[in-house]
Amino acid sequence: IACLEAISVGIVPVIANSPLSATRQFALDERSLFEPNNAKDLSAKIDWWLENKLERERMQNEYAKSALNYTLENSVIQIEKVYEEAIKDFKNNPNLFKTLS
Repeated sequence: IACLEAISVGIVPVIANSPLSATRQFALDERSLFEPNNAKDLSAKIDWWLENKLERERMQNEYAKSALNYTLENSVIQIEKVYEEAIKDFKNNPNLFKTLS
């Protein structure tokens, strides 16, 4: 959630590229990802964004736009689609759900 809050106001994130975290899905650029447990890589990514103002400003706009995909309204629409699909699947194949109980 912290990453979404940051990008929603146009902050370019620096995110751990860890398979243990879903946060990396928000990275729009490889320069926003650092290798976990690698302080040198993290500091290099931070320094790069600080030293490249024009690219940082361009990506601030891109990140702010991408955050619109995760608004509460869009999230509700997406979860409604998931529920509608589950209901349709149940109606078309109720036996499928017997294996879940």
